[in-house]
Amino acid sequence: MQPHPSPRVQRKMEVLWLKSQGKSHKRIAQLTGISINVVTQYLKKYKAGGIEKLKEFKQFAKQLDIELLFLPAYSPNLNLIERLWKFVKKQCLYSKYYSDFASFKNT
Repeated sequence: MQPHPSPRVQRKMEVLWLKSQGKSHKRIAQLTGISINVVTQYLKKYKAGGIEKLKEFKQFAKQLDIELLFLPAYSPNLNLIERLWKFVKKQCLYSKYYSDFASFKNT
């Protein structure tokens, strides 16, 4: 399995995996090279917004008859804001020099 492109995300994934294997906070900190406080912070964030929150959200969406569509982890072609940014870069920024912000803004 390839590591995540973001080292911080990769480290969080490792912390969660080690915790799922029954390792103590102290041992996780030793294995990952981060402090016990950071390990605790990662695990608290996971509990606060992890799988349980996702299950609650899915249930709420189902009650409102909303179909959730999940994007793959890295899918800029499916993300509308990425498409807009690509258009803006291509139409407004490529090979053009703007001497000041006002001329950039007017483009």
